[in-house]
Amino acid sequence: MTRPARGSVVPFFAASFVLVALLAVVLSVIGGAAVVSRRTDAAADLVALAGATALQHGRDACRAADRSASLNDVTVMVCEIQGQAVWVEVSRLAPRMFGRDLIVRASARAGPE
Repeated sequence: MTRPARGSVVPFFAASFVLVALLAVVLSVIGGAAVVSRRTDAAADLVALAGATALQHGRDACRAADRSASLNDVTVMVCEIQGQAVWVEVSRLAPRMFGRDLIVRASARAGPE
């Protein structure tokens, strides 16, 4: 090994470490967003099912949907009764990513039709 080549490995490893750390941060943000999206989808299904069940038992479907939404940490944006089915759209505030508030939305429909 010649004299000028000595120590050139240190900047390479430092740059590699920074790159791997940056990649880990980006992947954790994307993973977190995916988890919030899936949880919001599941909550929309549960809210729609709660509304449809209440409707089948002669109770207020949208009130039951609101109760279920509050238990699942989502907000009902739209609640519509379509015949014997209930259609809902819910939203959830996701954790801040890159300095911005993100709102995740999902919709679901439940009923016998």
